[in-house]
Amino acid sequence: MNPDNSVGERIGLIVDEAMRIALASARMVAIYLAVMVAASVAVDATASSGGADFGITILSIAMGYFLTITMVGAVAPDPEGPDGGFGTYFGLSLLSGFAILAGLVLLVVPGVLLLIRLAPLYGFGLVNNDGVSAAFSESWAATKGHMAPIAVTLIIPTLMFVGSLGMYFYLSDGEGVISIPVSLVANTAMFSGTVLSTAIGLAIYSLLSGPGDRLEEIFA
Repeated sequence: MNPDNSVGERIGLIVDEAMRIALASARMVAIYLAVMVAASVAVDATASSGGADFGITILSIAMGYFLTITMVGAVAPDPEGPDGGFGTYFGLSLLSGFAILAGLVLLVVPGVLLLIRLAPLYGFGLVNNDGVSAAFSESWAATKGHMAPIAVTLIIPTLMFVGSLGMYFYLSDGEGVISIPVSLVANTAMFSGTVLSTAIGLAIYSLLSGPGDRLEEIFA
């Protein structure tokens, strides 16, 4: 993505590519949302904790992997599948999540910076098969000069995630129990935000370091 393009032009490119990726992965998106929302609401409805919450975490990781791999296929179709596997996905998720969370908790600004600079991380790790550490370096280097458009495109999924957490925090009772309607809205917002952020991240990768022929067409 050319830094000489205006911020508005680059935002438009990212949004268009993210929509293309999401629509190409529509079936998996629907499955992901249905499974994750239904499972999370079921746990909330039974006021389960401990083992049930751990189960949701494991399910979220597994479904997130299938969602991401499906979207990766829309970015770089490969009959043999993407080069990077579950281990790479898990490593990227764990390390990036920890780094962003730590940055947000400690000083906020570093967390936001990491969220922006690591947006295309899965593309470098799963499409390029660069490895976990190399993917971090590639993502950081590739997003240089593009922070503003990336930040703008991530506003909506970030607000959806924060809003869902806010509903759990402010609308639960004294024992942390949340009503089913609120749980449905909160979980739909949370997992829809995940879908959007994943599509946006891979769109950024596609525009910055995707298949050459496609980039030449976009920026011709």
